[in-house]
Amino acid sequence: MEVFLSIVVLQPARPRDERPMKCSSPLLFFRSSYFHSGQRVLYGASGLSSSLMSTNTRNDESSSSIKKICDNTDYPDLCIATVAPFIRGNVVVNVQNVLQVAMKASGQFAKLGFGAVKRASESPATPPNTKKMLKTCLDSWDTVLYNYEKAIEALRIHDTGRMNAVLSAAITDISDCEDAFEGVVSPLTGYGQKMTKMTSNCLAIVSQLPT
Repeated sequence: MEVFLSIVVLQPARPRDERPMKCSSPLLFFRSSYFHSGQRVLYGASGLSSSLMSTNTRNDESSSSIKKICDNTDYPDLCIATVAPFIRGNVVVNVQNVLQVAMKASGQFAKLGFGAVKRASESPATPPNTKKMLKTCLDSWDTVLYNYEKAIEALRIHDTGRMNAVLSAAITDISDCEDAFEGVVSPLTGYGQKMTKMTSNCLAIVSQLPT
């Protein structure tokens, strides 16, 4: 009888509001586990918190490094918007990697520009005189694409001089397209202006490469 009373004292009946809950929500599961296995949940929460803090710290450091590089360009906001979405995970943020992302993004934009020119030049609604102007632009944007391919190749072999040459040529190509519309508002001005700014930023990042 004494043993039975001793057991009752050491193992009191569980209050009704502390009964385990069946729940699919991770948050509620953690809360329920806290009631019955405090140490396990405290350990799990600590591990999750440490992981999130580590990720946030790494993201903050990456953003800061990207901003530092982009602040040395003519169009820092455009630079950050171009580069930041593609610098993820454990990618090391340095000048070379930022430049690689910037040039690849610019090359993709050049494809959009080329596509816009091609569609306009082939459209039945485009006046004949405008089509002549667009023919010049089509050649120009095609050369821009070629120059960006060469710029990326030059980056792989660390040929700074080659990068400067082909990127500068890309800006000239865009200017040639705009000049073709002398006295007329170019329908490609938006593409040309952005392409010129993106290329200018690439040149500014090239200048930051270690020698």
